[in-house]
Amino acid sequence: MSKRMTMLALAVVSAAMFALPAVASAGEWVADNATGKTFSVTKVTNPVLRASNGDVVTCTGLTGEGSYTSTTTGNITLDFTGCTEDKFGTKCTTNGAGTAGTISVTNKVFHNVIIGSAADSNTPIGVLITSGGTFATFTCGGGLLEITVTGNVIGEVESPNCGVAGTTYNLNFEPVSAGSSTQKYLQVTTAGTAFDLVSDIAGTGFTSSQQGTGQIHLSGAVTPTCT
Repeated sequence: MSKRMTMLALAVVSAAMFALPAVASAGEWVADNATGKTFSVTKVTNPVLRASNGDVVTCTGLTGEGSYTSTTTGNITLDFTGCTEDKFGTKCTTNGAGTAGTISVTNKVFHNVIIGSAADSNTPIGVLITSGGTFATFTCGGGLLEITVTGNVIGEVESPNCGVAGTTYNLNFEPVSAGSSTQKYLQVTTAGTAFDLVSDIAGTGFTSSQQGTGQIHLSGAVTPTCT
């Protein structure tokens, strides 16, 4: 099978706390009344990961859960299901997972971040999910190839808007352009550290992008405050 393949890690939304890259408080948005609230995660579109070597992993399902531990941060666990690499259609599975084709991303930190500038009234807003070292390690083709995913990824909160209470958040991860391995949003407040995903494939690291939309269903209404 191909020795060029991508990794998968949302990953949404998405968290036992791992080290979080420094994010200045000025670059955060506040989820009013969120502390202690739990949530579930469902997919809207199929998750797709593309690496800079041109390879792709596509999954057909996504479920997850998590909670807010403050008004700006929390933890998240995601299970991507029906995952296959694009070259030969073989399944990709996290080591120890009970079901072939399942890639698990467990207990990762997420952080509410502003991805627009002050000139744009601190919009749009998003969520930064960090690996704390490793998002996931999984194998494809019956264990012939092991892939380790590291780095960080930012997705855009498309709704609800700032100042509007809601129990369902739409979170969109997308590349800068169709088919690109570079994420659309890489920085907090359009400045400073660039956050991206890297997949180690056969000893070589490839920048990778996450594409897909999910919904976070909160246990109670939360209002984004973006000032």
